[in-house]
Amino acid sequence: MDLFLTVLRAIGIYVFLFPILLCVVWIVGSLYYWRKYETSKEPYPFEESFEWPYATIMVPCRNEEANIRLTTRALRNLNYNRYQVLFIDDHSTDDTVSIIQEEISGLDNFHLLRLKNNLGKAKALNQALKLVYTPVTVVIDADTILSEDALFWLIHPLMFKENTGAVTGNPYAFNRFHLIEKQQTAEFASIIGLIKRAQCMIGKLLTVSGCVSAFRTDALQTVKGFSSCTATEDIDSTWRIQKQGYNVWFEPRAITFIRVPSTIKAYWKQRTRWSLGGWHLLRKHSDVFKNRKWRSLWPIYLEFSLGYLWAFCFIIGTLLWVLTISFNDSKRTITLLTFSMIR
Repeated sequence: MDLFLTVLRAIGIYVFLFPILLCVVWIVGSLYYWRKYETSKEPYPFEESFEWPYATIMVPCRNEEANIRLTTRALRNLNYNRYQVLFIDDHSTDDTVSIIQEEISGLDNFHLLRLKNNLGKAKALNQALKLVYTPVTVVIDADTILSEDALFWLIHPLMFKENTGAVTGNPYAFNRFHLIEKQQTAEFASIIGLIKRAQCMIGKLLTVSGCVSAFRTDALQTVKGFSSCTATEDIDSTWRIQKQGYNVWFEPRAITFIRVPSTIKAYWKQRTRWSLGGWHLLRKHSDVFKNRKWRSLWPIYLEFSLGYLWAFCFIIGTLLWVLTISFNDSKRTITLLTFSMIR
C-alpha cells in the first residue's frame, strides 16, 4: 500500500511539474531566438544582382473547390520572380480541376498534374516530385494562402543558413469566427511559434508545418520524398532529413494563412491524426540513440516521449481521482443509510 501511494504521489508531482518546466524551456529558448534573430534591423535582403534560385511550389489537392481559387490567386501575387506552381489533383470529384484551369489560364509558370487514381497526399507529392528540376521545392496545402513575401522568406534560410535542408513557415488561422477557431488562432500565433523558436535554439525541430514548408530538392530526393507509411508525412520527412545531417529552420517572417477546423468533429479528427503521427515518430525513429551522429535529435525525442508519458499519467491520475471521489461518496451514502436504519 505504501508503494502504491508513493507511485501515485510521484505521478502527481510529474503531472504538476513537467508542463511548468517545459514552459520555462520554451519561453527561455524563444526569447533567446527573438533576441538573436528578430530584434536585429536586418534590411530586406533582396538584391537584383544576386541570383536567387528557381522554386517549384507543389499544391496537392482533392475536392478543394471551396478553397482552391483563393489559394491560386495568392500564388499569382508573390514577390518573387523565379518560381513555378504545380497543382496535383488527386482524382477530385468536384469542380477543383475546372477552377484551377480557369485561374491559371494563360500563365506559363502554372501547371496542373491530374492523377487517374486517388493516391493520398504523400504518394501524390512523390509523383509530382519526379517532375521537379528546380533546386528548391515548396509544399503547401490547397487551403494555404501565402503572403506576398512568404516565398522569399522560405527560401532565404536555405540560401544563407549553413547546411539547411528544410524551412517551415509561420501559419496563422484564416477563419476566426467561432470559438474553436479563435482558440486555434491563439494556439498558432503563440504556442506553436514559441515551441518552434525554442526548438531552433535547442538544435533540431520536431517537425515542419505540413501546410507550408520549403525543401532543398536534393535533400528531399535523398530521403526518397514523402512517406506514405505514417499518419503525418511532414513529421517523418523532417526527421529523415535531419538524420541525413541537414538542419531544419523556422522562419517567422514566412507568414501564411490556413483554414483551421471549425467543428469539434473536424478538430478531433485533425488532432487524432497528429497524435497518431507522433506515435509513429516514436516507433519509427527510436533508432536515434543507436548512432552518436544523431545525438542532436536526442533532446527533441526525449521531450516528445516525456510529453506522451505525461498525457498517460494525466489520464490515469484523473481516472483515479474520479474513482476515489466516487468511492468516498458511495461510502458516505452507505454510512448515512446505516444510521437511518438504526434510528
